[in-house]
Amino acid sequence: MKKSGHCFGLFLKFTNYLFTTWHKNWYNKHKKEMQLRRNLDRKDVNWLFDIGEYVSYGNNGICQVAEITNMQGADDSDRQYYILKPINSESGKIYTPIDNDKVYIRELITVSEAEKLLKDIASIEIIDIVNPRELDAEYKRRIRTGNWHMWVSIIKTIFHKRDEREKNGKKLTTSDERYLREVSTRLYDELSFVMNKEYEEVEALVSAAIYG
Repeated sequence: MKKSGHCFGLFLKFTNYLFTTWHKNWYNKHKKEMQLRRNLDRKDVNWLFDIGEYVSYGNNGICQVAEITNMQGADDSDRQYYILKPINSESGKIYTPIDNDKVYIRELITVSEAEKLLKDIASIEIIDIVNPRELDAEYKRRIRTGNWHMWVSIIKTIFHKRDEREKNGKKLTTSDERYLREVSTRLYDELSFVMNKEYEEVEALVSAAIYG
């Protein structure tokens, strides 16, 4: 049974890898077309993103806009919804109101923006908060913004804390490890997707930019 479960787990990982790779290749093939479409005059359009576009959506990371539809809300009024498909899930679907102001949804970073971000990493400051509860709250606030510079500031802060603790023979706290894993996954996944690089390559680029 253990061997069977292990094989199934490997199969799921391989399937997700193929699915993500397909999305990455499709995005890089059509990104110029999508950027041109985003420059069109949208004054007669009620939504920000078109069907087929890739976006970053909260904890779900990179998603493709599969549909835009009208659905009845809790107050019986019709609302427009995006139907999103996470790129790492072949069957998953997310329904979110177009006017949702509780979870961020934004266009992906562009290649030029990604390259500039890597150059700017050295100048992004760490978070200067000592109180653990206040720092925890600041981590959460910055993650929720969906802002790449905010994410980098968290990564740099935790890297700095890790280095200081290692000097004293200590490891990162479980909380810091969790935040580092969450924010680095969001950032590296997006940079990897847009720049058409392997996750590990992006991870190395960010680390090199931090440590100079």
